[in-house]
Amino acid sequence: MSNITKSLYNKELDEILKGVSRSFYLTLRSLPEQVRPQISVAYLIARIADTIADTEAIPLEERIQTLIAFREKVDGTINKDGETLLSRFLTAEKFNCSPSETLLLQSTDKIIRTMHSFEDSDIDLICLVIKRITRGQELDLRRFSDARDGKIVALNTEDELDEYTYLVAGCVGEFWTKICINHLFTFQQKDEQAIINNGIKYGKGLQLINILRDLPRDLKIGRCYLPVETLKTEKLHPEDLLNPENEPKVRPIYNNYIAKARGYLVSGAEYIRTIPRTYAKLRIATALPLLIGIKTLNKLTEERILNPEIKVKISRFEVWKTVVMSVLMYPFENIFSRMLNSGEI
Repeated sequence: MSNITKSLYNKELDEILKGVSRSFYLTLRSLPEQVRPQISVAYLIARIADTIADTEAIPLEERIQTLIAFREKVDGTINKDGETLLSRFLTAEKFNCSPSETLLLQSTDKIIRTMHSFEDSDIDLICLVIKRITRGQELDLRRFSDARDGKIVALNTEDELDEYTYLVAGCVGEFWTKICINHLFTFQQKDEQAIINNGIKYGKGLQLINILRDLPRDLKIGRCYLPVETLKTEKLHPEDLLNPENEPKVRPIYNNYIAKARGYLVSGAEYIRTIPRTYAKLRIATALPLLIGIKTLNKLTEERILNPEIKVKISRFEVWKTVVMSVLMYPFENIFSRMLNSGEI
């Protein structure tokens, strides 16, 4: 890490990161020094984009234009009108943001300056992943513009679902992998592409788990990420998912997605195994979302999936237990590898 990067990536940004990333902060703080600033700053930039996309206090089209202006600010192509629009958002006090989110928004310029202290190749990767993430958010806002309680809007095709999981998560796995290859280790070219592909599948799998876990709450606000073409295979319409009594008809489709998510996590496990064992912190940090994801899928197999009152969540105790046992079992490769396959510890 260069001296300028050390000076700009300071305790203040680390505190902001801790305030807005919650449990993911455990993963970020475990990363090797060579890649932690780049991945952390990319995360902070993505969180600013999330805040813009999720702020319902401003009209939809203005929110979309603000998101586009933010994307252009990150890659350095923003014009005067975009700066004015973005500044109006970043300085507003009417959005009921948490203190941590408010501090994040106020630190936007500092975070972007920190990004520009990195090597050019790292800047390019951050700009690209933010471009893809914000594109996914923009598509999301436009697709569900008419969604509301009682009116369901659904994705139409499996291709749309695949595009969405890539843009908001698969591209993050790709970014993470390329940053690590740039700074930590090298592979043969054919192996490198296979590892990148596994990183993409890992990210898509984690996002698919989020979609399955949040299904009833998304339906409550009119969003359905299960595509119409797939629901039709069981003679279902998106509105039918609002009725918990339809769960037996929805279950086969839902279980197929659980199986698909597990398949993605198998690629994630292979991805983790390709990280050299000498990078223990990186391997453990990369494994934690997978281990928690497996536990979440196990719960989703058993829980009622259309009841919005049921929130499937791994307890804080289970998260900490997973962290501790991952560290303790790491020296025993066979045991650690079995954990990656089953999630059992």
